[in-house]
Amino acid sequence: MHVIRNIALVFALLLLIVNGSLYIWRARLIRTRPACDAIERLGAWHAMSAFAKECIALAAVVLTIPLARSLPRCRSGHGLLGPVILVHTWGLNPGSLWCLRRRLLRDGWSPVCFFHYRMLSANVERAAEALRQMIQAVALGNQPLTLIGHGVGGLVVRYCVRRYPIPTV
Repeated sequence: MHVIRNIALVFALLLLIVNGSLYIWRARLIRTRPACDAIERLGAWHAMSAFAKECIALAAVVLTIPLARSLPRCRSGHGLLGPVILVHTWGLNPGSLWCLRRRLLRDGWSPVCFFHYRMLSANVERAAEALRQMIQAVALGNQPLTLIGHGVGGLVVRYCVRRYPIPTV
């Protein structure tokens, strides 16, 4: 238990150091530029609020990394809008798209699947070939299939659709 607490403390400290350094660098950069046409200047309270929100967002993204190991690859709901495949960006994993999958299932899309590729190798051609195989496995007859890619995942989707034309996509 002490190990987990120590890891969490180190993570929080690194998060504060990195974000704090970026905000200090940005503040110095802004001082060198001419004033903008804003009606009022943003004060320290606004800067601290933005900093806190940025730290929370970064922590949420990092904490979704272990979540992906426990998520099922495909999940079906009661919707009839058709299947969806979500493709994550480089440096993240399907856990980063977990909230989007919940929203799509709630809105009537089914099944909603995660496509996972090796993010460190970032070989778009191999990932596109694997995505094509997943599309063939998930496709439901003539029903249209929707692909959603984020970042490099969008490039994988685009390459796959151009290289392997599939009429239902």
